[in-house]
Amino acid sequence: MIYPVSETFESFQGEGVHAGTSMFFIRLAGCTVGRPYTVERREELRPGGMPDPLPIYAEECTLYDGRKIPCDTDYRKKERVDEKELARRVPENYKYVCITGGEPLMHELKPLIQELLLYGKYIHIETSGSKSVQDCLKRNSKVWITVSPKTGFCFEMMAHADEFKFLVDKEFYPERTFSLKEGMEVSPLYLATRTPTFLQPVNFEHEVNAENLKLCVEIQRKFPVFRLSPQYHKLISHYIRETIR
Repeated sequence: MIYPVSETFESFQGEGVHAGTSMFFIRLAGCTVGRPYTVERREELRPGGMPDPLPIYAEECTLYDGRKIPCDTDYRKKERVDEKELARRVPENYKYVCITGGEPLMHELKPLIQELLLYGKYIHIETSGSKSVQDCLKRNSKVWITVSPKTGFCFEMMAHADEFKFLVDKEFYPERTFSLKEGMEVSPLYLATRTPTFLQPVNFEHEVNAENLKLCVEIQRKFPVFRLSPQYHKLISHYIRETIR
């Protein structure tokens, strides 16, 4: 099967339960919840004549509760690659492969998953939870599913997620419920009582936003059931003065 690919690269996982683990990343193109900024909308983000804080390419993302935030991930298609070539790109000494986006579940992942399993890899899927989980991912001990809920979050993902990740800014409220695609209501705090759930600050492209990180710490002090995920690759980038993806 041919996949639209934005990029592939080697790094370590900077978020969640597996933070610090070496992984090979496959970023598939396309997203179900993001859309490009226009020039006019980018200008709106420059109050007081301040320099534009966004990179040349930026997306708008809509979170689970309707908040809109800038997403600086470039998930435009750069190449078309089949599953065999993608599997061959993974270094032999890398045990973990992270399939991310955009939204990877908008693509048929079974051929890619099967090929990676043939190479003995463990697979991580990073999804918004806005698409139904695919059969090839269910009850598979070698597949880890990370859900960062966005608009249109599906009820069934509550059962299939191995961890949740919520983006935090000053408008985040852990007890406030939000609507699932099926019309049900749930809150981040409720999910945290069932599944490992991380608070992650809405950060800058290559740096951690200190104010939003402080909010995460304050929320965790009040609700210890949450875990912190400050995006460790950005913290380390700051100290070694070298961009880590």
